[in-house]
Amino acid sequence: MCECSDFLFLQEHWLLPDELDVLNNIHSDFYGVGYSAVELDNDIILGRPFGGTCILYRKCLAQCVSTLVTHDPRITAVTFDSNRGLVLMICVYMPTDYGSYDSYEQYADTCAKVVAMYEDSDAVDVVLCGDFNCQPGSRFYSLYTQLISDLHLIESDVKRLPSVSFTYCNDSGTATSWIDHFLCCNRIDNLIEKVDIHLSFVTSDHKPLQLTLRNIGAPDTATQTPVNLNGNDNAVLFMTDWSNCVDADFNRYNDALDTELRRINIPKELLALQNVQELHGASPVGYIQCLLDD
Repeated sequence: MCECSDFLFLQEHWLLPDELDVLNNIHSDFYGVGYSAVELDNDIILGRPFGGTCILYRKCLAQCVSTLVTHDPRITAVTFDSNRGLVLMICVYMPTDYGSYDSYEQYADTCAKVVAMYEDSDAVDVVLCGDFNCQPGSRFYSLYTQLISDLHLIESDVKRLPSVSFTYCNDSGTATSWIDHFLCCNRIDNLIEKVDIHLSFVTSDHKPLQLTLRNIGAPDTATQTPVNLNGNDNAVLFMTDWSNCVDADFNRYNDALDTELRRINIPKELLALQNVQELHGASPVGYIQCLLDD
């Protein structure tokens, strides 16, 4: 999977806290970040050993990837500063339903943490994926659908694959279910080229689910020029060199600009004005500067 992927989202890696460095050695082209489901307290192992989450990402993308602290082995998250804006990527391993009140509360708590993480993030887009341990008709399904609603996500795999698809098969091959998903915001969903379930992969009782996106990646440094801030060599920004841009770059800029402009809440008093100068008496630039100052 590493050979054909830029990011991998793994659940149930079974690693102890002092073994997480193994994630950086799985493939020579990848770094890894993750959490163990086990606590080591005075050499006593506490927790559920067959758990944990992690994200692997290509080393060539490292300068665009930032790790978020979750303090929860069920959630590993990174942000990817892509050419289309900041993308929040969250890998989850949701609690199993043991029929108890505690398991239901754990599921609800994990959902709440994911929502809070997105609300606290500066990301424009979000991809939430992993083992959700529920399906239509199950006790957790209402919590799962509420999570999708709260984050305004789309079941991108369900939208594209046959209804008989499955990602889990028990060892005897007598039971299957579709409990692993890619949930994407609308902008990311529109970039999806294909979704595949690799049934031929012999990995575990879960089959790899792969999402392929088009027209998204690391920012193109060929269109950027380094600019020093106040002559400080340690404070450098990269600004777009429009002379090196092509039509695709302009289209991405227009798309991002349109999205951000739609977020602006224009006061109804301003909409009633015939001329912005009535408000600030100088020029539209004065009003814009007031918005920025606020």
